[in-house]
Amino acid sequence: MSSTQQNDDGALTINTMKTTPAGEAVSHAMSGTTWSALSSAGTASIRSQSPQAILNLFGPHLSRRERKELAAMREVWYFSLDSGDRPGGFSNGGYDNDEEHYVPVQHEHLNFRYQVLNMIGEGGQGLVVKCLDHKTNNLVAVKILASPSNPMDEKSQGRELQISRELQSERSDVDHGVIRVLSTFHFRGHSCIVLELLKL
Repeated sequence: MSSTQQNDDGALTINTMKTTPAGEAVSHAMSGTTWSALSSAGTASIRSQSPQAILNLFGPHLSRRERKELAAMREVWYFSLDSGDRPGGFSNGGYDNDEEHYVPVQHEHLNFRYQVLNMIGEGGQGLVVKCLDHKTNNLVAVKILASPSNPMDEKSQGRELQISRELQSERSDVDHGVIRVLSTFHFRGHSCIVLELLKL
C-alpha cells in the first residue's frame, strides 16, 4: 500500500506500507523524485521492483506516454519523475527543440537506466550527454541522435546505428581504434548510442 504527497518545496514524498516478518505494518517515507537500483542517499532500491510496481506508486504523476513507456519495460534500473520544466521543448510532446534535438534535463532517466548528469557536446546530428549507468554503476556517454526530419536523415542514422552495432564489442577500441560502443536503444523518438566515456 502506498500514498504520495507533494511537499511545499516541490519534492514528492512516497509513503509505502511494508509488513515485517512479525506481521507489523511499518510506514516508510521516501522524499525526492528518483528511484535507483544503486544504493545511495536520496534514492531507494528498485532492483526487485517491477515496472508495474513503480506504475502503482507513481502512476498518478505520469503522463499517458510515460505510463506506456514504463509498461513496455522488462527492467527498471533508474527512474525519475518529469518535473515538466524542459526549456526549449517545442515538439514531440515537449521533449524536442525546434531542430528536432532532444532537450535533456539533469537527473532525468533515459530508457529507465541512464541518469543524465550534464551535456558534453552538441552537433548537427544530435547531442552527447554524460550519464550514470545505474545497471553497471559506470559513467558513460550517450549520443542522442536528432529525430530524422526526412528520408535522407533516416537513412544516414540507420547507417550510423548499423556501424555502431558492428563495432559493439569488447575489443572495438583496440581492433578499430574507435570509442567502444556499449549499447544502442530507442527512446522517445530518438535513436541513442551508449559509448564508453573517455577520460580527458
